[in-house]
Amino acid sequence: MKNNMKKVTRGKVIIIISLIILFGALGFAALFYAAHLQDNGGNEKIYSAIGISSLLFFGVSIAIGLGNLKTIVDYELFSRLDGLKKCGCATIESVTKERIKDVCQNNGFTEVDGGYFHKRKISIIVDPMNYYVKIFDTPDIRYIEKDIPREESKFKQKKYKGWHKCLLLFIFTDSVTENQLEKFLYYAGSYYVNEKIVTSRTRSDNTVAILVDESTKKAYFANDGKRGFSTYKLGVKMLNELFDIRKGNNEK
Repeated sequence: MKNNMKKVTRGKVIIIISLIILFGALGFAALFYAAHLQDNGGNEKIYSAIGISSLLFFGVSIAIGLGNLKTIVDYELFSRLDGLKKCGCATIESVTKERIKDVCQNNGFTEVDGGYFHKRKISIIVDPMNYYVKIFDTPDIRYIEKDIPREESKFKQKKYKGWHKCLLLFIFTDSVTENQLEKFLYYAGSYYVNEKIVTSRTRSDNTVAILVDESTKKAYFANDGKRGFSTYKLGVKMLNELFDIRKGNNEK
C-alpha cells in the first residue's frame, strides 16, 4: 500500500462535488421532462433531443466524478490523518525484541517460517483473523516509506494460508526525533484510513506499523482512539491484549 496522497483544499472538493450534483440533477431533469413531453404527445424531435441532452449531462457528471476521484479521496484521507494527528499517537513502554517474542509466546502465537509469529483468532462477531508479528530493524528512518512496503511484499511472498491477515510490524531504529515521529504517524495512519475509505471494506488485509525507539524502548503507532472491526482496528486491539495497554500495565 503506497502513500501517494496530495493535500487538497476543502473549497476545491466542494466545487467538484457541486458540479457532479449539478450536472447529475440536470440530467435527471432533462430525462423526466423528455418523458413528460412524450407521454403528453409532444414533438418527437424535441423530446428526443432533450433525452439525448440528459445523457450528455449524465456523462459530464460521471466524467467529473471519475476524473477527480483521487482528489476527493486524498481530501478524505488528509482529513482523517489530521484527526489522527490531533488525537496524538498510542504508545507502549519498555518494548524490546525479547519482550515482543515473550508476549507472543505467552499469548498463543507460534513461530513460523520467515521469523513471523502467527495466531489465528476466532470470534463470534467477526470472521476469523490471522495475526502475524514481525520484527525488523531499519538503519535509517528516513526510508521508512520504502521499508514498510518492502516488508509487506516479503510477507505476501510467503503466501500463508487463510483469509484476513493482519501484520503487526515492529520497526526498530536507534532514535526518533519529533519530526520523524510525525512523518511516521502520517504514513502509518494512512493504512487505517486507506482501508476505511479507499477499500470500503472491513475485512481487507492490512498492516499496523509500530515504531520502536531503541534508545528509550518506547513504541509508537497511529490510533484515533475509536473502536471498530476493520483489520487495522482489530490489529490495534491485539496490541492492547498483548501489552495490556488499556489496563495501564504496559511497563514490564
